[in-house]
Amino acid sequence: MTALFSEHPIEVEDPTCEQRGLRWRSTWLTRVFTGLAVLVAAAYVAVFAFTSVNGWTVSTMSSGSMSPQYPTGSLLVTAPASVGDFVAGDLVAFGNDFVPWTMHRVVDVRGDGSLVTQGDVSPNADATPVSDDQFTVHEVVFANMTAGHVWRLLPWLVVGLAAAVVISGFSRSRSVRVSWGFAAPVIAVIVGATLSGSIVAGEAVRAGQTEEGHPTVLVMNGGLLPVTVSSVEEGGIDGEPVVLPGQMVEVRGVVPYESIDLRVVSEWDVSRWR
Repeated sequence: MTALFSEHPIEVEDPTCEQRGLRWRSTWLTRVFTGLAVLVAAAYVAVFAFTSVNGWTVSTMSSGSMSPQYPTGSLLVTAPASVGDFVAGDLVAFGNDFVPWTMHRVVDVRGDGSLVTQGDVSPNADATPVSDDQFTVHEVVFANMTAGHVWRLLPWLVVGLAAAVVISGFSRSRSVRVSWGFAAPVIAVIVGATLSGSIVAGEAVRAGQTEEGHPTVLVMNGGLLPVTVSSVEEGGIDGEPVVLPGQMVEVRGVVPYESIDLRVVSEWDVSRWR
């Protein structure tokens, strides 16, 4: 602005101009967070690119039929194959326009070469044998529960790192840049884990009954925290068992020939109804 009442006008810098605007600062923190964000995003894209070029698929288990080894949410990487490549005991992935993508175990090979498949916790074999002319058949290259959690959380980590770049680049306070810069990825991952079911993932994978008629339910914990199983109606099951991550527990109903409704609760009081 221009100073008044002066023989020679003098230009005076407005000290509030910079304070009113945001100014980017390239610091070691912004460079670290940017590098990490690019690295994680590139790894995520590279996996998709590699699998797509080779005709592979990357997916996650949508049910607990292969629990406890491969619970819901486990990462599943498969490659094209034919039914002649499998023997009893192998894992096979298959699907078509009417059957969703499924990973089950081969329990028998029929005389015509088709595969009899069954989930590890399923009491009966699948109704339709798997053959090349009815299904798209893949061999299982990789399957893992922990990798499934990591895979689902990678996009959230990228979001958190991007937020850290913005915070560390625009904040004028060094303490804010450091504390909130490192906190942003952690918060993003926690939010992602909660929304995606990685923290609390207790589910009923099979129902049955004892010889006396008492209902039973197999409960699998595919999450990251222990969960407690209780009955919606008080006294509906024997006790309130705690299911550790990766563990499967059979819950027994008290009243014969009556169904039971279960509630699975973590230490964070996050409930998931099954």
